[in-house]
Parts: sequence; structure tokens; C-alpha cells
Amino acid sequence: MANPPKAHEAPLPTVHYSFGTQPPPWTKPLNEAGGADAAGLAMGPAAGTARRFDSHLDIFANGRPIRVTPGLGVDGRLLSEVRTRGKGILVVASSDPGKRFTLGQVFMEWGVRLEPAHLGGFTADAEHSLTAYVDGVERTGDPAMIALLPHREITLVYGAPPRRIPTSYAFPRGE
Repeated sequence: MANPPKAHEAPLPTVHYSFGTQPPPWTKPLNEAGGADAAGLAMGPAAGTARRFDSHLDIFANGRPIRVTPGLGVDGRLLSEVRTRGKGILVVASSDPGKRFTLGQVFMEWGVRLEPAHLGGFTADAEHSLTAYVDGVERTGDPAMIALLPHREITLVYGAPPRRIPTSYAFPRGE
């Protein structure tokens, strides 16, 4: 009998993306619990007590920043395992220390399409690309599969890039 995978080897969740193709601004979905459920994220009164960390997300379209909606994953007194606060901070809190989370789950919960050639209402073409960066380093492949990890800086760029691609984020002390 094979040994179960270790926490750092836990398989990534399978997420199917079929949500919003509208242009920004992208607001909170009306049904937070439905978005969390579609993304495979648990919601509860204090979702996640075994492990908590923050990642950060920046989004740019044609050189301009797009606001990451704060309060995603918060529905009254219920909290999702992945939620947003402040300026693009992704809070990950889970009661399962082996569970892995992806950027695709954030976008599924948000109700915004994220695929290799799509970001919401933006579609890559001959003149516009969709590029993902992690800690300032370009990543290839499906951006939805980028794992959320402690203090990771994730940047999505559609079209013309900003003057500088973020390489890190000044997380609040103790986060």
C-alpha cells in the first residue's frame, strides 16, 4: 500500500473555470458561499485555524492597475478558506494543513474568468498577451494553477506591462 502524500506534496485541487467574462471593475459576487463552493473552498464562522498565511496579488491591464476587490470570501459571519482584504492581500486560512490553494480558486470564488489566454473580459491576441509573474519572475502555463504560498507576490499582466513588475510586497508585521 502506498504511503499518503506528505503535506507539501498534496495534490492541487482541480478547478473548472467557467465564470465571468466581463471587463473590470470586478466586484464581490452576490453569492459568496456559491463562489467558494464552486472553488472547492470551505466557509465557516472561523474558517481555518490550523494554518494561516498571506499572499499578495497585483493585476495590470495595459499598464494600469486593476483593483482586487476586498472582502471576497466574507459573507456576513462566514469566512472562506481564501479571502481578500486591503490592497490585494489574499488571506489563506485552513483547518487542513495539507490542503493546497491556487490562484484559480480565488478567481472562481470572485466569479472572474482566469485561463491561459483569458482574464475576465480580456482575451489574449496577437497584440495583447496575458503574463503571470511570481515574485517578479515570469511564469509560463496556466496562471490559475499558481499555488498560493506564504508571502508570495503574484502579478497578472494583460497587454502592456506596468513600468515595474512587483517582486515583493511589504506585508504587515506578523503576517
